[in-house]
Amino acid sequence: MNKDLNQDTEVVGYSDRAMYYEVEYDEDVDHNFYQTLINDGVDNVLEIPCGVGRNTLVLAKSGKSITAADLEPCMVNRLKQRLHERGITNVDACVADMCSIDLDKTFDLIFSPREAFQLISTQADAVQALFSMKEHLSTTGSLIIDLSLFAQDDSDDPAVYPDYFHPDQ
Repeated sequence: MNKDLNQDTEVVGYSDRAMYYEVEYDEDVDHNFYQTLINDGVDNVLEIPCGVGRNTLVLAKSGKSITAADLEPCMVNRLKQRLHERGITNVDACVADMCSIDLDKTFDLIFSPREAFQLISTQADAVQALFSMKEHLSTTGSLIIDLSLFAQDDSDDPAVYPDYFHPDQ
């Protein structure tokens, strides 16, 4: 943990949280949606970022080739441990930056789950990330970016919000 110089508090980064991440993010409400994306036309999948494998472990059950990538080496290391513990062999876990992916292969499905894309802090980096993902997408592939609205929409349209997020909670 790092001491925040401007406040008398501890700053906890992803490297500090890796061992607790799977407990902190343990919901599965979006798994059915992601599983429906893996159909006969999908042979390989890139999940970026993958964290410690909340989605990866479920997607691996498809038997398809899964590449799980995250910027944080500690997250990737924990995912590798979890894969080994479960005997999962169809997942390649690697360190990669969403803004500059360099995996030398293309994917039939690329997805960025649970508002992760919104963690990109500048417009230039977001554009670069989109171009980077495009370069790794097969000609018939699909790119799914799970975004969330963080302002209340008074329309009461259930399609506006994912079922696992509500701005009042």
